[in-house]
Amino acid sequence: MSDRSSPSSMMRTLGTRFLPVLVLLLSGCSEPAGMDGRVMSAEDSSFAYLLADLYQADAGVFQRADSVGAFVPDATVRDSVLEANGLTEEDFVGTTEDYVSDPELLVLVYNLALDVASRR
Repeated sequence: MSDRSSPSSMMRTLGTRFLPVLVLLLSGCSEPAGMDGRVMSAEDSSFAYLLADLYQADAGVFQRADSVGAFVPDATVRDSVLEANGLTEEDFVGTTEDYVSDPELLVLVYNLALDVASRR
């Protein structure tokens, strides 16, 4: 069995794919209290653009799957986006965990990622 299909690899892939759903559930439809005047750093903006790149890559995989009638998760596409941004899976997971510990900032970053993705 290859490393990509190992249970821990599959769980890691599933966990990062469900992050957007988790963020939406946590953020709700309204702006959290205390967000007035909060500013993102350049690193925060870069992470938002990375998320948009990952969403775009996933969308391409889903579109190709639609055309052939079957979906097989392709971690190589995702890994190539991370690599192009100078990150490893561990870097990405660690950064994501940092944002989860600051929900207000996570909402700001995620909203920027959605804005960027919707303009592409």
